[in-house]
Amino acid sequence: PLMLRLFSFSGRRQLLQSSCCSHFCSHSSSSLSPSSFPKSSLPVSLSSIICRSSFSTSVPSIAKMSTTSEVEFPSKRPKEEEEKGSSSNNSDDGWRLNLGGKSPPPFHLAFPVANVKEAREFYGGILGLEEGRSDLDWVDFDMFGHQIVAHRSDILPKDHFNSVDDHSVPVPHFGTVLPWDAFDALAKRLREKGIKFIIEPCVRFKGMPGEQKTMFFKDPSGNNLEFKAMRKEELLFAKQ
Repeated sequence: PLMLRLFSFSGRRQLLQSSCCSHFCSHSSSSLSPSSFPKSSLPVSLSSIICRSSFSTSVPSIAKMSTTSEVEFPSKRPKEEEEKGSSSNNSDDGWRLNLGGKSPPPFHLAFPVANVKEAREFYGGILGLEEGRSDLDWVDFDMFGHQIVAHRSDILPKDHFNSVDDHSVPVPHFGTVLPWDAFDALAKRLREKGIKFIIEPCVRFKGMPGEQKTMFFKDPSGNNLEFKAMRKEELLFAKQ
């Protein structure tokens, strides 16, 4: 805060009090500008300081002043208020909502298919997912607690391949991380249904934090799916 000391000078005290009172009392609840002060009635040092200062905040009432009082002119918010505002603006935690006891929250994915009937037969019949809402051009399924929606489209995905642990992995792809034993049960079911694998069920990253079982296959529209299972589920996001 800018601290100004009003000194009592002989012959100027009454003039300063009467002049300042009339201006401060009439503008005590509004913002003041340098033009609000009669320069001629102020000491030279105070007048020059006011002319160089930016007044964007209200000034305390002159009623609390004496001839030798110190007057505070707040030039900015209190430090703790600034820090609070700064932390809320820069924090990356604010967007995280209360999950209401659900962890993790359900994930939603919409993807294109050539035929809704074929999608029903594959996701509902072969994978055994429960069907939810639907319309002529779309149908959604409960994929282990997550919502996936097959939308009929004339534009279908094209494969791109990346190398992952000596495997050529198709991109894009989606799927679920299953418990270790559930992975084997699904792999057996897919084989019995005659599903052709892009990458056969196998274990990759052996002996590493990310050790996992994985398998890749396609739906009738060419969408790539990957199902995996972590050797240690708590290491799903661990770095190698």
